Amino acid sequence: MSLKVSFGNNVSQVSNQETQKTKKKLFTPLSKEDKKKARKNILIGYGIFILSTTAALFAAMVGRDPSKVAKVANGTNIVNEKAYNEAFNIIEELFSKVGDFETPLEKLKGFFVKPESITPLSEKIAQAEKYIQENNIPIDSEIVQKLTQLKQNLQLYINKANYNLEQGSQKFGFDEAKEFIETNKNLFSYVEDFFENNKEYDLSREFRWCSSRDLGINPYIRECPAEILPQDNIFYHGTLNGKKIYKNGFTPFVSRQLGKSPRELGAGIYTAPDIRVAASFSDLIGDIIPIKLQEDAKIALVDENSYSAFMADVGKFITERLGQETFEQLPKETQNAVIECAVRKMFLDMGYDAAYIPKGVRSGGGLLGIIFNPDINKVIGTNQKQVVIFSSEKTQIQPRGLKARLGDLKYKFDANKAKLNWAKDHPFGF
Repeated sequence: MSLKVSFGNNVSQVSNQETQKTKKKLFTPLSKEDKKKARKNILIGYGIFILSTTAALFAAMVGRDPSKVAKVANGTNIVNEKAYNEAFNIIEELFSKVGDFETPLEKLKGFFVKPESITPLSEKIAQAEKYIQENNIPIDSEIVQKLTQLKQNLQLYINKANYNLEQGSQKFGFDEAKEFIETNKNLFSYVEDFFENNKEYDLSREFRWCSSRDLGINPYIRECPAEILPQDNIFYHGTLNGKKIYKNGFTPFVSRQLGKSPRELGAGIYTAPDIRVAASFSDLIGDIIPIKLQEDAKIALVDENSYSAFMADVGKFITERLGQETFEQLPKETQNAVIECAVRKMFLDMGYDAAYIPKGVRSGGGLLGIIFNPDINKVIGTNQKQVVIFSSEKTQIQPRGLKARLGDLKYKFDANKAKLNWAKDHPFGF
């Protein structure tokens, strides 16, 4: 007699019974109480998700104290881009090149020296006075008085022009020159008559007429007035790449736009004395990093007038020595790095650690650069005052407490609102 044991049918029966029970549970309609509980759980889960997301976003906008996060607090000269390494070699060769060039190195250095005559009219008056003195031309006290008054009025005009350029409020032009000529027409007339009545001295040509060109401010780069800058020497850098900066430190040799155009004033650390400007670059979730520049750092003033003339000659300086064709054969990143490094070297060689720009300027050039690179001052709703730091070793990241970072949120929202309004009013970017 054999004993047969079989579990197959029993297991199958149990399995079928469990399946039926599961199906019954799945397809049984929920009670009102169960539905209410389900909706409540969904809402709670959604609320938790929203709160956690909002908290994370808020934390990102507020950020952390830069001085505590930064592993490298002082600026460095680390080069993270190949183009800058290539540019260093080219620049050393160009600056040591000797030859008969239309734009000699001395011409670039000349921008850092105050010209003897701030305007062409100043030069005309000086030449006329010198001629009168050297030739012992008899003049009466009245003509001396008129010339003195004209020089004094011209100096007031120059002071006002320089002040406006320093503030970035406007560039003196035809309207201001026309007003000066009209206001001083009696003085001009008297001096013209004097020279006209002394034709034997061949001076009538000096004051035959005066145009707006005679009242243009001769461009030069000078030391920045202390009253323009913050007393504590702290400037702000707005960025979306805070993590890289905290890890490696600030360096002049990193640029997101190197493939498109050189930065406004060459290779440097771009900061702003006005936190509103920094906020326009940090967006909502970026960092606003305070940087202190050493008190012994020398800062140049580069106004809109001197910027245009200086940068034009830097371009000529490079292409005359390298050759236009050779320069254009370089990769775009290297071309722009060469320009940036040349500008930085000039400022450092002339004894400046940084440069102050009172008003944002268009970097790059050409028709497309003008059309598709809008006036940044209008985009952000205020003048883009910048301090470009060339001596990175003279910088240090500063603390910024929670209260200050919470206050920064207003500037971030205002900056983004201004950019949105600009985009709305200028859908094509110009």
